[in-house]
Amino acid sequence: MSKEKAIGYAYDSMGNPSSLERQKEQINKYCEEHGVELQSVHESSSQTGKDKAKSFKEFLESQNEDVTVVVSQVDRLASDFDSLEEIADVLKSKNATVVSTREGENQYYQEVFEKKGVRVEKMSQVPFGYEMKDGELIQRESEIRTVAWIYDKTLEYSENPPEILTEQVKQELEAIYGKDSKVITEEIVIDKAKLRVKDFIAMELNTRLAPYKELGTFMDLEATEEMLETPLDENALQSIKELLKGGQTEEKAVKKGPAIYCRVGRKEDR
Repeated sequence: MSKEKAIGYAYDSMGNPSSLERQKEQINKYCEEHGVELQSVHESSSQTGKDKAKSFKEFLESQNEDVTVVVSQVDRLASDFDSLEEIADVLKSKNATVVSTREGENQYYQEVFEKKGVRVEKMSQVPFGYEMKDGELIQRESEIRTVAWIYDKTLEYSENPPEILTEQVKQELEAIYGKDSKVITEEIVIDKAKLRVKDFIAMELNTRLAPYKELGTFMDLEATEEMLETPLDENALQSIKELLKGGQTEEKAVKKGPAIYCRVGRKEDR
C-alpha cells in the first residue's frame, strides 16, 4: 500500500533561519507521525506579499493535482490579504488540501479558503497515553498506567483525603478562627480537604517523579510502576508539606515541579 504524499511550505518574512528550521521540523514531524511521504519543502523568506504569492504559485503549479500542502500554520501561505485570495485560487485549481500543524488559526484566512472551496485540516491532537506512528495511534503503556493511578487516587482521596492534607487544612482554619474554635469540626476539615484533592495529586506525582527526573531516567512501564507504588519517604512527605504550606495551586505545583505527569514516558524525558 503506497503512502499518502505531501509537500511542505515554510515562510518567514525576516528570513530567520531558526524560524524556517522550526517550521520544517513541525512539518516533518507531522508527516512521520501520520505515515505521510514528504516529497519536498519549499522555503520562502524576505519577500513582499506579491513576490511571495508569485513564488508559491510557481512552486504549486509544478505539483500534481490533489496535492496536500503541509504548513506549520495557515497564515504562512500569505503575508497579506491581497495575495491571500490569489493563493487560495491557486490551491483550488490544484484541488489542494492544506494541513496545518497548529491549533488556533487565523480565522480570516480560514474563511477565505472556505469560500474558495479549499480544504483546510488541522493536525489532530494525540491523546495522552498514545503516540502517532505511521498514521496509527499506539498506546504508551507507562502513560496509560499513570492515568490509571491519577484516576484511582482521585477516587481514593475524594473519599478519604490523606492525613497530610487534612492536617494542613486544619492548621489553616486554626490560624483564622483559633485552635479552640467550635467552628472547626472534623466534617468541615474533611470537606475542605476534598476540594483540594486535585492539587494534592499533582503535588504528590511531581514529588514521586523528582528522583527519576534528576537522574534523567526514561520512564518505561517498569520504572513507572516503581515510581507510583513506592511509599513516600520522609523527605518526599516534607516536600509536599512545604508545597501545601506555600499555598501552591495545581498549576504552580506543576510548573515548579521537576516534571509533570503528562510527560511520563515520553522520549524527551530521557
